[in-house]
Amino acid sequence: MLLSNRAVFAGSDLDEVRGEVAKVFCPHRLDLAGDANLLSARFNSVQLGSVRVSYLDYGADVHIEPGDLDTFFLVMIPLAGRSLIRAGGEETGWPATRWPSRTWRTP
Repeated sequence: MLLSNRAVFAGSDLDEVRGEVAKVFCPHRLDLAGDANLLSARFNSVQLGSVRVSYLDYGADVHIEPGDLDTFFLVMIPLAGRSLIRAGGEETGWPATRWPSRTWRTP
């Protein structure tokens, strides 16, 4: 597991998982999109100067609504499964086996 020596937390309670991730990133909406029994989150993270590198595995399908990311940029690289991202009326998605097909530019 990536960054295993930088564990932030591990847990299976949805409210706890949401709260611990929010402490590092930002308040957000986090809902299960499938079987609640599969939730087994692992969160590892390290701050390297002005950049934070994190490994986050929910163990279950989740739906995340982060709201506006006013104070940081988020770069996601799925290592397993798939991802669907919606932003500014645009949508892109990819499996973990290839890079995204679309790049967004902010003004």
